[in-house]
Amino acid sequence: MLHEALVTMRFGKVSAIDPVKCRARVVLADYDDLETAWLPVLVRKSLRDHDYSMPDVGEHVALLLDVHGEDGLVLGAIYSSVTPPPVQTEDKRHITFSDGGSVEYDRATGDLLVKAMGRVVVEAATSITLKSPSVRIEADETTVTGTLHVQGAVTLDAALDVAGDIHSDGSIIDAAGNSNHHAHP
Repeated sequence: MLHEALVTMRFGKVSAIDPVKCRARVVLADYDDLETAWLPVLVRKSLRDHDYSMPDVGEHVALLLDVHGEDGLVLGAIYSSVTPPPVQTEDKRHITFSDGGSVEYDRATGDLLVKAMGRVVVEAATSITLKSPSVRIEADETTVTGTLHVQGAVTLDAALDVAGDIHSDGSIIDAAGNSNHHAHP
């Protein structure tokens, strides 16, 4: 355990990471490129809830070290003029990933933006509820497996192809006034 009177803050670049043990080694340019021992990387939570994010090799980080440079911990990455923050406002919580994906919440507008470069999978043990005055789906193709229950009106502004039976407890009427109860000659 670090004794508070013997602790010093340092800055350096990550030289190696151990993602299994959540630790890193850091090169200290101010100390003739001395490389630290393996140091734990500080995380937000690790008991009942878990938060995990490793710094990248080459990332500029702040760390606390004992006066001998033998024990300490990596506090986290810091921005610089070479790598500025991706957003510049106190109202946004933002994460950008190296592949172009991102997650951003703007507390000023209430907007949540999620950009994925691959699939998006939402899995729930019971059900998923979307509550909104309006939901818009923009997709080249939408597939629903299982039974689709719709409560309320459905308006289609497209052709409808049905492979199977259509059952109605009410009338089916087209623009010409034909219904499902008309006779064929």
